Amino acid sequence: MQVLENIEIEDLTKKLEYINILSRLQPTRVKFVSERKLECPFSRNKFYVTLFCGIDRRSTPLQFGIGQGTINATIFSEAVDFALASRWLLPGDILVMNNSKIHTGGENTVLEDWLWDSFRIFVLFLPPRTPEWTPANAVWKNVTRSMISIPLNPFQENSVVHVARNVLNTFTHREMECFYSDCYAKCGL
Repeated sequence: MQVLENIEIEDLTKKLEYINILSRLQPTRVKFVSERKLECPFSRNKFYVTLFCGIDRRSTPLQFGIGQGTINATIFSEAVDFALASRWLLPGDILVMNNSKIHTGGENTVLEDWLWDSFRIFVLFLPPRTPEWTPANAVWKNVTRSMISIPLNPFQENSVVHVARNVLNTFTHREMECFYSDCYAKCGL
């Protein structure tokens, strides 16, 4: 029981620290990253989607990449490199992510320091068990809902990728601002 209480106190402390930091940041500079798996029901091929979302009107509300296979630390690192090269991530931005191994393991053990030292991009980690605190979660819910209503073409190889790409390309800054408002409200801001 003591171990459980310590974990709960530690989680609460991390949540309060996160809220404190987030409350002092300009929302347009806060950008979130998330990943999901896709599987084509016809070919059974597996895909990953790496999704960056933000409300900074100097860039698109979403930047994403879809690849075949399973995401790992190297692929995530390449997605961050692309976000930097395309100027979707800019100096002064805050990149919010969870503590998964693809974000902190492998070659990404130095990602947090590298982003700060090289680009002045601050990494902020979500507290444990708070997926509802990221607008990316709302994006995924909307993507899932939209994809269910769009029939997949069994004759188009990996049609799930084409449908996902088309759905992701429809999101607007206004929708993203609503997702941000919702997730900020969920963490008490």
